Amino acid sequence: MFFFLLVGTRPQVRLDEGAGSVQRYCPNCGRAHAFTPAERRTMLTIFFIPIFPLSRGVPCLACRRCHWCLPGEPGPLSDPARAPAGGARYCPHCGQALPEAYVTGDGTICCPHCGGRFRLV
Repeated sequence: MFFFLLVGTRPQVRLDEGAGSVQRYCPNCGRAHAFTPAERRTMLTIFFIPIFPLSRGVPCLACRRCHWCLPGEPGPLSDPARAPAGGARYCPHCGQALPEAYVTGDGTICCPHCGGRFRLV
């Protein structure tokens, strides 16, 4: 007798529906959307059905459209709306707008808001 069992893991994002939201640029969607405080955890799945959590919930700020999470503890939700302007660049770590002056000599960008470093694609 042969029994086929599909076991795996997947991330799960639980949005805090009672909390407020803030407009931010989402690098995953490519547009400005509402972000709300959320909790991200890794779930054990059997046949693609989440069974139980493998990790504690990690607080984040999640896009309400695609559930992409900005890492770290969400701060106060008082930031103004951020929509992409012509040629504007945004930090993939914190979602803040970046001025041109923060491009380093090796082609990486250092975010003045969170200190994250990344390369432009």
